[in-house]
Amino acid sequence: MSLKVSRKYSRRALLATAFTPSTVASYTTLAPATGAQPAPAGKRIPFGWKGFLVERGAPAELLPPASTPPPGPVRLRLTVAVDLRDESVVLVESRDSARTLGRFDIRWAGAMQIFELTLSEQDAAEAARSGVRLIRLEGHEPLQFFSPSPGLPPEFHPHLMTPGTLPPAEEARRRLRTPAVLQQWSWKLGCVLDGQLEMGETEAARRLIDMHFPDGRTLTYEDPRSVPVDGRIYGVEGVLCFGALARIAPGHPGVELAVEFGRRHEDKGDVSTEGCYTVAYPLAVIARQRKDAQLRAAALAVLRRRREILVQDDVIWQRGRPGALHFPNWARGHAWYLLGLAHSMRYLGPERDLLAEFRRAARFSMGLRLSNGLWPVFADDPHTGTDTSGSAGIAAALAIGAREGWLGGAELEAARLARRELDRWLTPDGFLTGQAQENKKGEELQRSRYRAMMQLGLGLWAQLTGALGISV
Repeated sequence: MSLKVSRKYSRRALLATAFTPSTVASYTTLAPATGAQPAPAGKRIPFGWKGFLVERGAPAELLPPASTPPPGPVRLRLTVAVDLRDESVVLVESRDSARTLGRFDIRWAGAMQIFELTLSEQDAAEAARSGVRLIRLEGHEPLQFFSPSPGLPPEFHPHLMTPGTLPPAEEARRRLRTPAVLQQWSWKLGCVLDGQLEMGETEAARRLIDMHFPDGRTLTYEDPRSVPVDGRIYGVEGVLCFGALARIAPGHPGVELAVEFGRRHEDKGDVSTEGCYTVAYPLAVIARQRKDAQLRAAALAVLRRRREILVQDDVIWQRGRPGALHFPNWARGHAWYLLGLAHSMRYLGPERDLLAEFRRAARFSMGLRLSNGLWPVFADDPHTGTDTSGSAGIAAALAIGAREGWLGGAELEAARLARRELDRWLTPDGFLTGQAQENKKGEELQRSRYRAMMQLGLGLWAQLTGALGISV
């Protein structure tokens, strides 16, 4: 009798296990039917990974997975492999029935940007059984996604993501420990690296940096247009990652690129709030480490020049020059301005005029919040809707300021409220949705309700989380 009971319950246990959701999110790869295709002429896919094209008039097929994903709603995801300066719509059909499962709306996407389509349980089962067909309806520029490749993170493969049972914030921390948060070596990856450091994930940040120095010395990466720019800094936004590099490994030979840039940098013509964060802060880190008065002066000059040109009583402009200013009170512009001041003062010390400006700008930004505690894309225009990336950046600066004793309880509570609301925008596996797309298209796209999911936003969420002392 006992033997039969044992067998009976063992079978039940096996069945229960088969249909019990995994603790963590899982990724079931869909492989392209065609072989890998090279990047467009003059461009490069990062890290030697492979890609496949989706062209008008030539549907691409993703074959059924080798293993069946767990039952339930899933998210079909594709990750852009090469910078796209175009707007594209991709229809998704079942390979067997030709039934429409949904469509991707892909506008002005950067390399390593993930796009997702939520599938019902029925559609997910059909996609897993038959695979899917991708039909490009709009757009003309080459649209290339990652193909399964050695070393490619599972999150970047064409895949079906099945949620686990962990809270999204815990999944976010898991993603931050992996290459799933990779971005181009620029302001985007810099946001991620600083977020990892704020959360104590130093080794994870070191691994991402090491991927860009395959021989230990030569910086190997692509610029914002996916053009190879090995061994040099492509522009002011390409300096940010050197702040994290210097914090982790001050003697790394790559730091010399930032030192050289800082010594010869001159702010002529247009300036941007990005420079407060992407230039002043990395130079501040290195200046303190080396006790270098020239780099210190350069960092301070970057901050003060932007204050003089871009700041008015009721506007922080994102970029421009006197008489020709653009992007008024753009939320990410506020974030770059405040984060640049906050991070720089951590290493330069709070100069009286800059500390006063940081406090003024923090109060000004706080007055532009929406009722949910976050900021709209253009902070003085609530009709532009919430931007989670700009909100995370502003709130992170408030949290850093409160932690350092430069700001008070009101700013700290604003940061805490923002963090609670931002958690509502995390996917089940921890990516941050609701972000205004990159600003390559200008104000038109920024003022639209189009939203994206980028790892840089998760990096800003991590900076906020770490500055608040929250573990997850």
